[in-house]
Amino acid sequence: MTINNRISKIEPAVVRKYPYHAPMNPLHENNLIFLTVCTKDRMPWLANDVAHQVLLKLWSDRSHWIVGPYILMPDHIHLIAGPASSQKSSLKDWTAWWKRFSTRRFEDPIAGWQKGFWDTRLRDPRHVAEKIHYIRLNPVRKGLVNESSAWKFQGVIYSL
Repeated sequence: MTINNRISKIEPAVVRKYPYHAPMNPLHENNLIFLTVCTKDRMPWLANDVAHQVLLKLWSDRSHWIVGPYILMPDHIHLIAGPASSQKSSLKDWTAWWKRFSTRRFEDPIAGWQKGFWDTRLRDPRHVAEKIHYIRLNPVRKGLVNESSAWKFQGVIYSL
């Protein structure tokens, strides 16, 4: 068999539209996740005091996942989370839970979430630091504020 025949039989690499969402051992120390969740149709309804308070209340429940640094942008959320020691749900189930409950509490008729989410496992402290920096600079990159500290829809709920 020639090299060209072997190459033609090699299947192309799989390009995923969505992340894999691998199951995780809750006791493993490197289970921090960088999560991005977008609003439905990327409608800019999210960066407001009501949405901020509703999400803070839901994310403060430590029985599923623990939220560390987060930011609410007009049309998406970034956060870093880790599984709770008494983890009762997968990342997919937990995200669906807070999206469902938050939508019920928002008074805006356009408030809704895009199906699914994007997650990235953060495997080392350098990667975590890069994502925290990315989260903090997001409103500056988007031209919403001149300094990241001026964006009021961000914070850290729990130290991870």
